[in-house]
Amino acid sequence: FDPKDDKTLYVCGGTFRNLGIATFTNSAYGQVFKVTVNEDHTGAEIESVKKGLDTLAGIEVVGDKVWVAELFDLFTLDQTSDYDRKIQWKGNDGKGQVWMADNISQFEYSDEEKLVLSPAYSTVSESTVNNILKRNIAMSLVLFGYQILTARSRGEGIREGLEDPEVSLGFSNTFIEEGEDPAPVRIIMLSPDGTKSYHFEVDLVQTRANHEPWEPEPENQPGKMRHFFNEQVTHASHLKSEDGQSGYLVCVNFEEPRILLLKDEKFKECIAQKNES
Repeated sequence: FDPKDDKTLYVCGGTFRNLGIATFTNSAYGQVFKVTVNEDHTGAEIESVKKGLDTLAGIEVVGDKVWVAELFDLFTLDQTSDYDRKIQWKGNDGKGQVWMADNISQFEYSDEEKLVLSPAYSTVSESTVNNILKRNIAMSLVLFGYQILTARSRGEGIREGLEDPEVSLGFSNTFIEEGEDPAPVRIIMLSPDGTKSYHFEVDLVQTRANHEPWEPEPENQPGKMRHFFNEQVTHASHLKSEDGQSGYLVCVNFEEPRILLLKDEKFKECIAQKNES
């Protein structure tokens, strides 16, 4: 919702393609919708305010800007200037990998300053981003196949599968691989004007010490083990205590599924140190 107007909300979604036998809900051609709820809350007007985007993952209104996660970048749409688009962050880590941003919320660094918050649930190679994720046709073919396979795995028809953009978690399962170090939980924080950025990689040493790896699918994938909590965090929010003096970064892992609480004071300390340097 727009905090300045509780009757207005923004939604990120895809594009509907009529294939004759079915409608293909194609998230590879992303767009942002503005929804205006009427006075008696019995209906709403929906309009597309920005088209021609790539796959979208999260959205949040901060001030006069609509922040949107486009997986490999974060951009804003300016409400005051016909939703002009500006890239605020790119996921390239300088090592050939790209952080994949997901849902967006806010982190209250102080009483006067809030930061834009987004988890990066995984990384992919720059070649994958350039050759697939940024190529709408290629991404459409991938999603088309995944949606059909998801429907078949659920016992649904092809028509239902093409209409539902959600794909099975089985296509993104993360298991422990011999010789590979556990990936960290990745967190992105940005100032609302986009001038400051903070990147965190949290190695869950204590969590792995306290909890043994587990076998999530002994029947379908015997012997495949997963850490008790891994890097696949798609939602992160800032939870504060009633007195406002302490709090946690709440990380939701869609694969486990589990929730991890990280003390916010550690993040605030790192931000303060970077600001002073």
